[in-house]
Amino acid sequence: MKFKEIILAGFLIFLATAAFGQDASVKADFVMKAIDDVTWPADKGAGSNGAVVITVVGETPLKAALEKAAAKGTSSGKKVEIRTAAPADDLAGAQVVIIGVKQLTDLAAVLKKLNGQPVLTISDNGTFAGFGVMIDFLKDKPENGAPVSFALNKMSMKESGLKPDETIVKMAKKTYG
Repeated sequence: MKFKEIILAGFLIFLATAAFGQDASVKADFVMKAIDDVTWPADKGAGSNGAVVITVVGETPLKAALEKAAAKGTSSGKKVEIRTAAPADDLAGAQVVIIGVKQLTDLAAVLKKLNGQPVLTISDNGTFAGFGVMIDFLKDKPENGAPVSFALNKMSMKESGLKPDETIVKMAKKTYG
C-alpha cells in the first residue's frame, strides 16, 4: 500500500468509528428522553432507591453510551442506574431492558420473562419490534423530526401497562398495534 492509501484508509476508519459512536450516543440520549416520555403504572417507574434501572441484556454498542448518558440522568432529573445481564438472568427490578441479543431464542426468553410486566423493552436490532420489543431502532434515516429512526410496538406497551407520550408515537417511523 502506498502512503496516501494508508492515510486514506485510516481516515475512513476514523470517520466510520466517529459516526458509529455518535449514533450510539444519539440513541442513548433518545432512551433517556423516552424514560421521561413513557408513563408507567403507579409506583412502577423507578426502583426501590428512586433510580430508573436500565438492564442491558447481551452485547450492544449502546451500553457504553448509556453509561455516559446515565451519569447525567434524564432531563426531568430522574437518576438512572445501568446493570448488565445475560438472557438467562433474572431481570427483576428493571424499568427498562435494552435487548442486545441476536438470536430469536434469546429474544423469546427475555420477552417471556417480562411478559405483562411494566418494563420498557428497547432493541437496536431493527427487526425485533415485530416480535414484541416496544422500541426498536431501525437502520433507516430518521423521519418526522425524530433524532433516530425506530419502530414502536404500541400493543406490547399497552399489554405491559405502559403508555407512550404522543411525541414518541408521532416520531416512530413504523408502528405495531
